[in-house]
Amino acid sequence: MRVVVFTLCTLLLSLGTALAQSLPADGGAPGAALLAHFAAVASGEAERIRAETHPDNHAQLDEMIASGEFPEIVSMMQAFTPTDIAISGGQVEGDTATVNFTGSMDGEATGGSATLAKVGERWLVQKVKMGNG
Repeated sequence: MRVVVFTLCTLLLSLGTALAQSLPADGGAPGAALLAHFAAVASGEAERIRAETHPDNHAQLDEMIASGEFPEIVSMMQAFTPTDIAISGGQVEGDTATVNFTGSMDGEATGGSATLAKVGERWLVQKVKMGNG
């Protein structure tokens, strides 16, 4: 019985790993969406940022705009967004992708990852995590 359970668990774990697919070095469509998101942040335009952000984050963005805090928040977002960004691959599993990237901030090398989700035919950014940890 233990062998059957162990074998079944091993099979399910390997099946889950098989469902996740590596993205190409440029990140494919999710990588392009992440670059579009970073470009939107650099532009400072609220509607452009909104267009590249997952709908789950729209209420928070709308609240910042309505409160008048958006100019300060977008300045902070820009300060924490790397430049010279290069996508370095990632994983996609169904309608969720993790894209890895490198870049520079204040002349120092940095990197991170972003979680994107597919909405219709578009990949949109849910979360960006800076650093390697």
